[in-house]
Amino acid sequence: IDGTSNYSRCIDQYAICVGLKKENEIVMGVVYIPATDELYYAEKNKGAFMNGKQIYVSQRIFQDSIMCTALSVYHKDYADICSRIITDTFQQCNDIRRFGACAPELCYLAIGRCELYFEYLLSLWDFSAVSLIVTEAGGVITDLEGHKFTFEKHSGILAANNQDNLNQLLGIVQKHL
Repeated sequence: IDGTSNYSRCIDQYAICVGLKKENEIVMGVVYIPATDELYYAEKNKGAFMNGKQIYVSQRIFQDSIMCTALSVYHKDYADICSRIITDTFQQCNDIRRFGACAPELCYLAIGRCELYFEYLLSLWDFSAVSLIVTEAGGVITDLEGHKFTFEKHSGILAANNQDNLNQLLGIVQKHL
């Protein structure tokens, strides 16, 4: 479960995530959001879907984008750097959202409800399954240095609906690291 604190408090922003890794890549990802009965899934090179309908990221530019994000809940010593990145991004994009669970937020990016995502440090199980859903929907997702994941360790996450928006977000993050 991603969003266990939400789940334990009956806040509906949580998800059940299952990913299948073959060698060093995710080849299948499934995310179920019980509160909305949305089942997101993707298989490598076969597209991304929500409840049987193929989904795609939005085409919004950075200035019109909404970013989902969070402070580093389990590492409060990162709060200052996260706050600076969030504030700097907020000055350049449309708005910020914080739902408290990575997988639903990245599914929202995959279906076009938001365009940007940043979190300083996440557990591997929080982003593995949904990472394939994002890329199969046409989005891009990297670590905080702009590198592809190895799916071997916890990591920071950047994601966007397109490479230009990711590059702009990466520039903001790199300025503060």
